[in-house]
Amino acid sequence: MPIKQNFTCHVTDSEHLHKHNFTELSSSDITIYDESADGNITLRLCSPLSQTCAGSSDYSICLRKHGTEIGLGKFPPLLQNNHTSMFTFTGDLCSNSKNYTVLIIMKCQENAIDTTIPQLIPKAKYDHCSTYFIWYTKWACNKPKNSNCTVVDERNNLYDLSPLTAYKNNYVVYIDDKGNLVMNINVCHSVIHEYGSACYGTAGACLAVYSNDSSNHEYINYGEVNQALTINNGNLEILYTHGHLCNDETEHSYLWTNITFICDPEATEYTQPMYKNNTSCNYEFVWKTSLACNKTYLNEYAKKCKVTNPRTKYIYNMKALSFGYVMTNTSDGTQYQLQICGPLRNSKCPQGTGVCNTKDFVSAGMANANLMWRHGGPYLNYTNGVKCQNGRNHYTIISFICGPEESTGLPIIVKNDSCSLIIYWYTNRACEKRLRCGEKETNLLPLVRTSKNYVAKGMGTEFHINICLGVIPTPGLACPPGSAVCQAARTSEGQYTNETSLGYPDETTILLDKQNVILNYSQGSPCPENPLKNLSSSFKFSCNYYGDHLQNGRRVTPFRRRAAGWALDLGLATPGQAKYVMLQGSPEFENYSNCHFSFTWKTNIVCATLVGVWVPPCTVKDTTHANKVDLSLLYPKPVPRIVTGTGKNYSINICGGKEHCNGSAICQGTNGYGTITSVMFDYNSKAIKLVYRNGSTCSGDSYTSELSLICNDSVGIDSGPKLILHGYCMASFEWHTKIACPEKVMLDSRTSTYPVYTTETTPARESLQKNDAAVQTWAIVSALLLVAVVLIAWFCMRNPRSCSDLRYRISAITASRNHSTVQYSRVNTTEEAHLLLDTSDPCGDGEIDSDDELLGV
Repeated sequence: MPIKQNFTCHVTDSEHLHKHNFTELSSSDITIYDESADGNITLRLCSPLSQTCAGSSDYSICLRKHGTEIGLGKFPPLLQNNHTSMFTFTGDLCSNSKNYTVLIIMKCQENAIDTTIPQLIPKAKYDHCSTYFIWYTKWACNKPKNSNCTVVDERNNLYDLSPLTAYKNNYVVYIDDKGNLVMNINVCHSVIHEYGSACYGTAGACLAVYSNDSSNHEYINYGEVNQALTINNGNLEILYTHGHLCNDETEHSYLWTNITFICDPEATEYTQPMYKNNTSCNYEFVWKTSLACNKTYLNEYAKKCKVTNPRTKYIYNMKALSFGYVMTNTSDGTQYQLQICGPLRNSKCPQGTGVCNTKDFVSAGMANANLMWRHGGPYLNYTNGVKCQNGRNHYTIISFICGPEESTGLPIIVKNDSCSLIIYWYTNRACEKRLRCGEKETNLLPLVRTSKNYVAKGMGTEFHINICLGVIPTPGLACPPGSAVCQAARTSEGQYTNETSLGYPDETTILLDKQNVILNYSQGSPCPENPLKNLSSSFKFSCNYYGDHLQNGRRVTPFRRRAAGWALDLGLATPGQAKYVMLQGSPEFENYSNCHFSFTWKTNIVCATLVGVWVPPCTVKDTTHANKVDLSLLYPKPVPRIVTGTGKNYSINICGGKEHCNGSAICQGTNGYGTITSVMFDYNSKAIKLVYRNGSTCSGDSYTSELSLICNDSVGIDSGPKLILHGYCMASFEWHTKIACPEKVMLDSRTSTYPVYTTETTPARESLQKNDAAVQTWAIVSALLLVAVVLIAWFCMRNPRSCSDLRYRISAITASRNHSTVQYSRVNTTEEAHLLLDTSDPCGDGEIDSDDELLGV
């Protein structure tokens, strides 16, 4: 469309004579972080930047990253107006045949503040030379027209449809299946003028008629905003009249639209109009909304204890929780009685009470069944409790948060003060949908917490975190319900304050490559720097096979040692200081930028499968990380395991197949099912896979077999393998056992196996072979010392006086060497070994859920 323009940002649409002045948006430079470019874009819409870019003062848009400046757009821009104002900037050379370009599309938002900032649209992978912005601003709006959106019926019930008024995007109704006829509608307000709704005047309904040639698109005014909301036949109705002249020869009138609003208590103000009918000069629409219901009817209907998510139309129903009452204790020991969606029965509190303080028998809130919804889940608000400070009444908020599958958790009081009570109820009845956290390539389910949150620290605050679920309700921590990440500060008394949501578990994981995964949480609390944006967070999971972790600034690396009944205490830490670092790892705060929090997470959960080797006589080894597993522990007695399946008996002896199966580790009768050909370590699934090939002859080929040793802490060595698949010339077995768990302590009658830690002051990891030699050396030294002690004891009994002199000399020597590198102590029982290797976190932040809890998710 032709436009009149100058470069003081006064733009006039010649077709409709609408004038737009964008000068207010160009009072200063604006900086926006571009994640894809890993740099900051600085722009100024209507004039050059206040500072030079790439040595020139001609640029309006500049990309700065890692000390380099790139001119993305020079001043002045090219202005276009196809019912929407657009600024096009051209910059430096990007490739051999293309320059950098930046397109800024101005969009109307009438209720925006005076100065807003543009939104960066993610770049296409194939076009790194083009950058796109959408800028919502009231300066892009035409002069609006409003009508009265309230009405009172004959029973003095007030109806108000103003919450349906759109100030940013119109309501869109498709009239035909092909999308050639599209009606744009607003409520008590003219439609937002933009591409797709470019009707002349102040239309409340604008019909877009699309053709294959965009230059022939037609926009038809189907009625001006000129009448107030009315009541017709018991229903609310809006009429838009005096649109374009009707072309019907039988009528000499104007186009018009009528919208009938139908009471639907389960609908919300965010529902959409529905096309009903049309004539040659009129379109009719029906709109179901709870705003068309009177309050008396809504209160009665709300007793159903249900609410609908306005965005997805999912219906939450908490009726199953409304039977009986439960008692919850706060941190100070006060007990409360609680009833969901109804008053307590047989309570000493006032009649109608929903939450009762049993200490003083006062109401903490009167019951109602008006279940409400907000981002994060449904909630109840019990008001009009006992009088409290400043003449106010006590109230209680009960938030229902999505919990693990089949969870039947109890309510938890997370905060209470003199006038309010905040209760969180962790239940699967609040789950609209579950985030797909367990993909074949990216299975994060082992990281899901069901009893205690992960806690990371940064920016002087704490970050309470869960994976694929909302954070676990914690007494004193009133996070926005359903948040997957919650930032909180601590007062001088240690109490939580300023709880802020950093996003909800609404998005699936993103697989960057085989060993790196991204999990995003979005739509958190409003951003302090930019209220038009919401806080968000992301977690980058990277492969770490051994769960390396920093403790007090020093790197701690777990590895395995075996010693017959002896526990090893490294002199690098005082007793009780070392703790086991689970291979799942933990989150670490990385940075904050542009309303977004970034975290990193090193874990073996995202690690790929690695090739191992067979080390005779019966050990498998991950050569990449020197992880060894002694499979002879599966055979306390030198006899094969017998597996029965499909009417056949299989003999399995992975350590002595040559003696029992004619050279094969697995056989059935005289048929050998192969010798070991490959070993696979699957750290993600916690399994070791043994593959056997080249067995006895089978129909011109040979028998083959596979045995998967699957980590299961609750299963000992007596469980035995099971046949899971049988083919004509092959068989596949599984063996659930704790022997396959590299991160767990395993003890049996012959030997103790446990984790040992090295503490490194540099990032380099010493080879495990050196550590093997070190332990063997200390074992020899300890044996020699034991012999020496026996000889000295015998000597002292025979020569007491000489022994005293010897003791004096030894004391003089050891006084100058008052430290030890390694200490040995005898472990007499399995229980003592578990106490020495206690995996609990004394700070409380490192608690690991049990496998049973994770399986319940």
